[in-house]
Amino acid sequence: MMRVNITSSLPTDWGDWLVEQQGEAAFGQSSRWFEVNEIVNIASHYWVEVFRGSDRMAGGLFSYRRSAKGLQFSLPVRSGWLSCFEGPVFSPACSSEDVCQFLSAVKSLVGKVRARGVVFSGFPAASIWGGSIEISGVFREFGYTETPYFTSLVDLSCGEMPLFDGLKRSVQKAIRRCIKDGITVTQCETFENFYSNFIVPYYEDNPDDAPTLEIMEKAWKLDREKYYHYFAAQDANEKTIATLGTYRFNGMATEIMSKRTRASFGLKAPVQDYLHWEVFKVHQSLGDTKFNLAGYSTSPETKKEEGIRNFKVKWGGEEKSIPYFTRDYSSMLERGIVKLIKASISKLS
Repeated sequence: MMRVNITSSLPTDWGDWLVEQQGEAAFGQSSRWFEVNEIVNIASHYWVEVFRGSDRMAGGLFSYRRSAKGLQFSLPVRSGWLSCFEGPVFSPACSSEDVCQFLSAVKSLVGKVRARGVVFSGFPAASIWGGSIEISGVFREFGYTETPYFTSLVDLSCGEMPLFDGLKRSVQKAIRRCIKDGITVTQCETFENFYSNFIVPYYEDNPDDAPTLEIMEKAWKLDREKYYHYFAAQDANEKTIATLGTYRFNGMATEIMSKRTRASFGLKAPVQDYLHWEVFKVHQSLGDTKFNLAGYSTSPETKKEEGIRNFKVKWGGEEKSIPYFTRDYSSMLERGIVKLIKASISKLS
C-alpha cells in the first residue's frame, strides 16, 4: 500500500534514513542543513515523503521563503520558490510510480504554500539516479524543465601518495611552488578565526551580502558535529589569499565558498591548487572517501564558466550528472503583478 506524507515537522527517523541511503543522500537534505539554513536565510521547511508499506521510497526536504526576491512582505499572488537542495532522495528500490507520487505531492505542497514554483538543485552527487533517462522522463511529464549540470568526484580512498602521484604534473608543480613561496593553509578552529580569516575576506567585494556576525556565530555554534570545515590559504604576512569551505556527509566531502581574495592578485602562485590539495588530505584523515568539487557546466558560455570547468576536471575525478529540474506554477497574470509591484517599489526607493 502506498502512502504520501507532507509535513512541516522533521520526521523522527529522517536522519537515520538518510544515513541508510548512503550515496543516495547528501548533506543538503539533512536536519543540520535545514537548521543552519533556517538561521542564515530565515526560511521555512517542509518534507515530502512517499512510503510503500513501511518503507520510505522517496523523500525531499524543501526550503521556502514567501516573499519574492527584493520584497519585504508577502504578496496576494504566488511568490517565492520551493527549493530542494541536493535532492530529492530516491531509494535504490524506488520506481517510476513512486516518483510520480512524489511529484504529485510536491504539486500539492506548491498549492498549500502558494509558491511560484519548484527548483530541484542537483541530485546527490553519488546517486545512481542522476542522469537517469527514466527519472528525467517522469520530471518532464510533470512539466519540469531539465538543465544539465555536472560535477567531478575525486577518489580519496587511495591514500595520500597514490592520490598525489595520480595528479597531473602541472598540479604537482603548482603545489610544490606554493610550498616554496611560503604559502600556508590553516583550518579555522575557532569562530573568531573563521570570521576574520574566512568570512571577511570571502565577502570583501560584497560586504552587504555577508550574514551578520550574530547570525554566523549562531550557525557556527549549531554545527556541534562539525559537518562544516573552513580553510584559509595565507601568504607570508598571514593575509588570507584564498578560501575554501567544505561540508561532509555519508563519506563525501563537498566544497563550498571557494575564492581568491584581492590579496592574491599580485601573486602568480596557483594558490587554489595548493589549497584544494591540503583540504583533500584533511578529509582523507577524517575518513571521507570522495570529494565533490561542486557543479559546473559542460557547455560553458563565458570564460569564467570555462575556467571553472577546467579547474574542476583537471583533478581527474569521475564526472557525474547532477541535473537541475525547474517548474514555474505561476500564471502570466501573477508574474505580471509581481513585476509591477517590484517596479513601483524601485521607483519609490
